[in-house]
Amino acid sequence: MKCKIYVINVTELNNEEVFDYWMSRMPQKRRDKIDRIKPLPEKCRSLGAGILFLHAMKEWNVDHELLETANGENGKPYLVNAPGIYFNMAHSGDCAALAIADEEVGIDIEAYGSPSRMKQVIKRVLSSKERDYIDKKYGLTADDSDLNCMFYRIWSMKESIIKCLGTGLATDLREVEIELWREGMGVYDCSAGGQSFLAKEYEDVTGYAISVCFRSNTNVVFPEKISQLTPSGIEDI
Repeated sequence: MKCKIYVINVTELNNEEVFDYWMSRMPQKRRDKIDRIKPLPEKCRSLGAGILFLHAMKEWNVDHELLETANGENGKPYLVNAPGIYFNMAHSGDCAALAIADEEVGIDIEAYGSPSRMKQVIKRVLSSKERDYIDKKYGLTADDSDLNCMFYRIWSMKESIIKCLGTGLATDLREVEIELWREGMGVYDCSAGGQSFLAKEYEDVTGYAISVCFRSNTNVVFPEKISQLTPSGIEDI
């Protein structure tokens, strides 16, 4: 199984000239999507995802005429004319991420937020079993950076799982189970929707939790590292 993971830092796109240059390289469908977005940071992240998509497809030798995309039942995009090539995108903070593979794949990236934000959403993300585990390890009321990082790592893994599954918000994150007692091994057994998955977390990008997920019945070979990019470091696409 082949897979590659890309992350792009989009801060250069805050420059109007750089933004306009890359915007002109986007397919009309992506330009229309970006035009509908109002906040500049979100526009930059969406454009960054579009840059990664074209860059990844070029590296995988996918012809431009095969790049038409459509969305599945729950909104997951796929290539209409290139069966056997799968991709998934995510963005957060100043970064966008993309995974491309020859099996169904999910990716998520989460910028580490504040402990106060974590405490607002933790009950919507973690199952009671997971909360018990980290309560014993850290104490859920602790104002602890390790606890905060672990929460965002779990959240990222869960998001990558439902994105691999293709159900999106239709799946309650509390029903996505991660075997946390394998912590420190980097790859976790997970389950959701009656299916089994393997999720791997990456710490390549400072300040971000990044996870990639495949169904466990595939011949999973996770990449060792992420390809980190900037718009100025990418040749014309």
